[in-house]
Amino acid sequence: MLVRVFSSWALLIVIFSSCVHERDNPYDPGNPTYQLLEAPGDLTAICLQPESIYLTWTIDNNRVERIFIQKGTDSIHLAELVELSGNVSSYVDSSCRPFTVYYYKIGIVDKLEKPVYCHNLVKIRTSYHTPMEMPSTSTLPLPTGLKITRCQKIPQIVRIEWNRMISGIYGYVLHSGIIQDSLVCRHFYSVSDTCFLDTLGLDTTYYYSLRVYDTLNVAQNAILDSITPQIPPNNLKLLFVDAKNIRVIWDTIKVTVSQMSTDSICLERSVGEGKVFEEIACLAPGTITYLDTALQSYSLYGYRVRAFSGKVVSSPSNQEVLFVKTIRPAQTDSTTLLLYHFDENEGDSLIDLSGENRGGYLNTAQRVQKGKFGNSLSFSSGEYAFSTATLPYQDSSLMVDFWVKPATYWPAGIYQGMVESKGGPFQVYYYNDSIVSKITFLDESVITVSCAAQFLTTRWSHVVISYGHDFYRLYLQDSIQQLIRTEKGAMKTIAESLFIGKVELSGQPYFMEGFIDEFRIKSEPEPFFLKVE
Repeated sequence: MLVRVFSSWALLIVIFSSCVHERDNPYDPGNPTYQLLEAPGDLTAICLQPESIYLTWTIDNNRVERIFIQKGTDSIHLAELVELSGNVSSYVDSSCRPFTVYYYKIGIVDKLEKPVYCHNLVKIRTSYHTPMEMPSTSTLPLPTGLKITRCQKIPQIVRIEWNRMISGIYGYVLHSGIIQDSLVCRHFYSVSDTCFLDTLGLDTTYYYSLRVYDTLNVAQNAILDSITPQIPPNNLKLLFVDAKNIRVIWDTIKVTVSQMSTDSICLERSVGEGKVFEEIACLAPGTITYLDTALQSYSLYGYRVRAFSGKVVSSPSNQEVLFVKTIRPAQTDSTTLLLYHFDENEGDSLIDLSGENRGGYLNTAQRVQKGKFGNSLSFSSGEYAFSTATLPYQDSSLMVDFWVKPATYWPAGIYQGMVESKGGPFQVYYYNDSIVSKITFLDESVITVSCAAQFLTTRWSHVVISYGHDFYRLYLQDSIQQLIRTEKGAMKTIAESLFIGKVELSGQPYFMEGFIDEFRIKSEPEPFFLKVE
């Protein structure tokens, strides 16, 4: 009896389970999650290239097993293009031809092989490879505002500009060439572009045209404009006029009188090794020379000239460079610790022009009108100038710069004291037909640099010592005379006083018979005085 009851219950459980499983079937209308098999929606087509179209759609149905796409060149005769799995939502058709209209239709099936097709067709035309292949039309709007201007920084480059068109077009086509009837397509631009940069050749007229296009046609007409570079000046030469000026000379441009009346001259200059030219003067037509006075000491200058008329500019002339050494009195910069010109009439006081007010005193020296630039200090036996100001010497770099001239011939065996930072890093003096420079380091070690020197009573000599970048250098007349490599690094940084015209050696003072002018101390040598070759 118990066995028979248990079997009955088991049979009921099996029947109930079968009913539940049958209701889970998505094809059973009695299933609460049952969905009708509906056609896909939002079918869209985008032309990627002349040979390819990108199709996308949306499907929200768990019954879809496969997707069918139909394609045709008209809306009636469609053929199956591809069969895809049910979880795909996009497809790229790469079997198209340029500039051809296509129709697409999408359909789906489930496991019951019941097809459902979308009733709406999608129509699209592929594009051309380039707008040059498109048929021209006069219905498209023409671009406006085409103009050509030369760039201010680089005059051989021109800028072609036009007004942006908001709607009705797909992009722009730019043509250029040296023959107006045979222009070459240069570039295609999007509807948001408004300019193009081009580099011109020499003495040739360049023509430009701009056209617009949409996905079907290109504008029939084009806007034309032209630009002709001027003939550049040549035979550029540079001459020193005096200690402060450079004369720039070039040949007359050989053009007609009518051209000469409109062609002006642009003079450009570069400073240093960077070769970056900047305009320094715009000169009248026919000008062949210019006097440049805005020069700095120890600098390399390059020059070139151009001809221009409005927006039209020539290629640059030949380039010439000239190195300017010391043509002006010493100048201050952010690294100047002390600067004496000796030109001020302040009694016994020395005026520090560095802005730090580290002045000094003449003591027994005399200020005279025999300087390299204006006044200088004159010294005879026992005479010197000094400063007790504390200079903030760095421990890794230094430059001492001054001009010197003997009052009489200096015998070989006689010391001539020049400048010294007592208790500090440097000494400079003359002995035994040589100029001698010493630098003292924190560990009391000393490095000596010397070279043969003939100081003439009729000539001012420029003396520079520099220490930095692991080299100790001695310059005479702006030419390097001696160089020593050192890894000692830290110099003495605190000095008791500064002597001009006096040096103490082994406790013995030595004075100078002569003149010193333009005395300067810098914490960092100028780039010219850091060279090692």
